[in-house]
Amino acid sequence: MSKEWDQWNKPEDLVVEDRLQDRIKESIRRTPRYAKLAANMVRDDRVPARAKAALIVGGVYVVSPIDLIPGIIPVLGQIDDLVVIMMAIGSATRLCPPELVDEHLETVDLTHNDMGRDAETARLTGKWAARRGLTLVKSTATRGGQLAVSAARRGWDLIRDWRAGR
Repeated sequence: MSKEWDQWNKPEDLVVEDRLQDRIKESIRRTPRYAKLAANMVRDDRVPARAKAALIVGGVYVVSPIDLIPGIIPVLGQIDDLVVIMMAIGSATRLCPPELVDEHLETVDLTHNDMGRDAETARLTGKWAARRGLTLVKSTATRGGQLAVSAARRGWDLIRDWRAGR
Protein backbone atom coordinates (compact mmCIF):
# COMPACT_ATOMS: atom_id res chain seq x y z
CA MET A 1 0.00 0.00 0.00
CA SER A 2 1.11 3.54 -0.60
CA LYS A 3 2.35 5.82 2.13
CA GLU A 4 -0.53 8.23 1.45
CA TRP A 5 -3.07 5.44 1.98
CA ASP A 6 -1.47 4.48 5.32
CA GLN A 7 -1.49 8.13 6.40
CA TRP A 8 -5.23 8.46 5.75
CA ASN A 9 -6.02 5.24 7.60
CA LYS A 10 -4.27 6.19 10.83
CA PRO A 11 -6.35 7.33 13.77
CA GLU A 12 -6.22 11.12 14.10
CA ASP A 13 -4.13 11.08 17.28
CA LEU A 14 -1.38 9.05 15.59
CA VAL A 15 -1.28 11.52 12.70
CA VAL A 16 -0.96 14.37 15.21
CA GLU A 17 1.82 12.50 17.04
CA ASP A 18 3.69 11.96 13.76
CA ARG A 19 3.49 15.69 12.98
CA LEU A 20 4.56 16.57 16.52
CA GLN A 21 7.53 14.20 16.27
CA ASP A 22 8.63 15.97 13.08
CA ARG A 23 8.36 19.35 14.82
CA ILE A 24 10.30 18.06 17.84
CA LYS A 25 13.08 16.84 15.53
CA GLU A 26 13.24 20.29 13.92
CA SER A 27 13.46 21.95 17.33
CA ILE A 28 16.15 19.56 18.52
CA ARG A 29 18.21 20.26 15.39
CA ARG A 30 18.15 23.95 16.32
CA THR A 31 19.10 23.36 19.97
CA PRO A 32 22.85 24.02 19.42
CA ARG A 33 21.96 27.38 17.88
CA TYR A 34 19.80 28.23 20.90
CA ALA A 35 22.71 27.33 23.19
CA LYS A 36 24.98 29.61 21.17
CA LEU A 37 22.32 32.36 21.23
CA ALA A 38 22.07 32.14 25.02
CA ALA A 39 25.87 32.15 25.45
CA ASN A 40 26.25 35.16 23.13
CA MET A 41 23.52 37.08 24.94
CA VAL A 42 25.01 36.37 28.38
CA ARG A 43 28.39 37.72 27.20
CA ASP A 44 26.91 40.85 25.58
CA ASP A 45 27.13 43.95 27.82
CA ARG A 46 24.10 45.48 26.07
CA VAL A 47 21.78 42.70 27.29
CA PRO A 48 19.94 43.69 30.51
CA ALA A 49 20.91 41.89 33.72
CA ARG A 50 17.40 40.40 34.14
CA ALA A 51 17.60 38.86 30.65
CA LYS A 52 21.00 37.38 31.47
CA ALA A 53 19.61 36.04 34.74
CA ALA A 54 16.75 34.27 32.89
CA LEU A 55 19.26 32.66 30.53
CA ILE A 56 21.56 31.60 33.34
CA VAL A 57 18.72 30.11 35.40
CA GLY A 58 17.48 28.21 32.33
CA GLY A 59 21.00 26.95 31.60
CA VAL A 60 21.55 25.83 35.18
CA TYR A 61 18.26 23.92 35.14
CA VAL A 62 19.18 22.14 31.91
CA VAL A 63 22.59 20.98 33.16
CA SER A 64 21.38 20.25 36.69
CA PRO A 65 20.83 16.60 37.61
CA ILE A 66 17.65 17.66 39.44
CA ASP A 67 14.74 17.85 36.96
CA LEU A 68 10.96 17.78 37.11
CA ILE A 69 11.15 14.72 34.88
CA PRO A 70 14.37 12.69 35.26
CA GLY A 71 16.53 12.67 32.14
CA ILE A 72 16.78 8.87 32.17
CA ILE A 73 13.15 8.62 31.06
CA PRO A 74 13.35 8.54 27.25
CA VAL A 75 11.80 11.54 25.47
CA LEU A 76 9.87 12.78 28.51
CA GLY A 77 13.12 13.46 30.34
CA GLN A 78 14.21 15.86 27.62
CA ILE A 79 10.87 17.58 27.12
CA ASP A 80 11.10 19.58 30.34
CA ASP A 81 14.57 20.78 29.29
CA LEU A 82 13.21 21.92 25.91
CA VAL A 83 10.37 23.78 27.60
CA VAL A 84 12.72 25.48 30.08
CA ILE A 85 15.18 26.48 27.33
CA MET A 86 12.42 28.03 25.25
CA MET A 87 10.92 29.82 28.26
CA ALA A 88 14.32 31.24 29.30
CA ILE A 89 15.18 32.45 25.80
CA GLY A 90 11.67 33.83 25.31
CA SER A 91 11.87 35.76 28.59
CA ALA A 92 15.33 37.07 27.78
CA THR A 93 14.39 38.24 24.30
CA ARG A 94 11.29 40.04 25.60
CA LEU A 95 13.51 41.96 28.04
CA CYS A 96 15.89 43.13 25.29
CA PRO A 97 15.49 45.85 22.66
CA PRO A 98 14.13 44.32 19.43
CA GLU A 99 17.12 45.40 17.32
CA LEU A 100 19.49 43.68 19.76
CA VAL A 101 17.45 40.47 19.58
CA ASP A 102 17.46 40.65 15.77
CA GLU A 103 21.24 41.04 15.78
CA HIS A 104 21.74 38.02 18.03
CA LEU A 105 19.27 35.87 16.09
CA GLU A 106 21.01 36.71 12.83
CA THR A 107 24.38 35.77 14.32
CA VAL A 108 23.19 32.20 15.03
CA ASP A 109 21.02 31.89 11.90
CA LEU A 110 17.67 31.85 13.73
CA THR A 111 14.51 33.84 13.05
CA HIS A 112 11.63 35.03 15.19
CA ASN A 113 9.53 32.50 13.28
CA ASP A 114 11.90 29.67 14.33
CA MET A 115 11.64 30.77 17.95
CA GLY A 116 7.85 31.04 17.84
CA ARG A 117 7.49 27.64 16.18
CA ASP A 118 9.88 25.97 18.62
CA ALA A 119 8.18 27.58 21.62
CA GLU A 120 4.82 26.32 20.32
CA THR A 121 6.34 22.86 19.75
CA ALA A 122 7.63 22.84 23.35
CA ARG A 123 4.17 23.82 24.61
CA LEU A 124 2.39 21.18 22.51
CA THR A 125 4.94 18.55 23.49
CA GLY A 126 4.43 19.34 27.16
CA LYS A 127 0.66 18.98 26.74
CA TRP A 128 1.10 15.74 24.80
CA ALA A 129 3.43 14.33 27.46
CA ALA A 130 1.06 15.30 30.27
CA ARG A 131 -1.89 13.71 28.45
CA ARG A 132 0.12 10.55 27.71
CA GLY A 133 1.33 10.40 31.29
CA LEU A 134 -2.20 10.70 32.64
CA THR A 135 -3.43 8.05 30.21
CA LEU A 136 -0.64 5.72 31.31
CA VAL A 137 -1.38 6.34 34.99
CA LYS A 138 -5.10 5.76 34.41
CA SER A 139 -4.59 2.51 32.49
CA THR A 140 -2.03 1.28 35.03
CA ALA A 141 -4.36 2.08 37.93
CA THR A 142 -7.29 0.44 36.16
CA ARG A 143 -5.30 -2.71 35.42
CA GLY A 144 -3.88 -2.71 38.94
CA GLY A 145 -7.39 -2.42 40.36
CA GLN A 146 -8.60 -5.27 38.18
CA LEU A 147 -5.70 -7.45 39.32
CA ALA A 148 -6.36 -6.56 42.97
CA VAL A 149 -10.06 -7.46 42.68
CA SER A 150 -9.18 -10.72 40.91
CA ALA A 151 -6.61 -11.59 43.60
CA ALA A 152 -9.08 -10.76 46.38
CA ARG A 153 -11.76 -12.97 44.80
CA ARG A 154 -9.26 -15.79 44.39
CA GLY A 155 -8.18 -15.31 48.01
CA TRP A 156 -11.77 -15.47 49.26
CA ASP A 157 -12.36 -18.58 47.15
CA LEU A 158 -9.29 -20.25 48.69
CA ILE A 159 -10.42 -19.33 52.23
CA ARG A 160 -13.95 -20.59 51.55
CA ASP A 161 -12.59 -23.86 50.11
CA TRP A 162 -10.21 -24.26 53.08
CA ARG A 163 -13.03 -23.69 55.59
CA ALA A 164 -15.23 -26.15 53.76
CA GLY A 165 -12.42 -28.72 53.96
CA ARG A 166 -11.94 -29.14 50.26
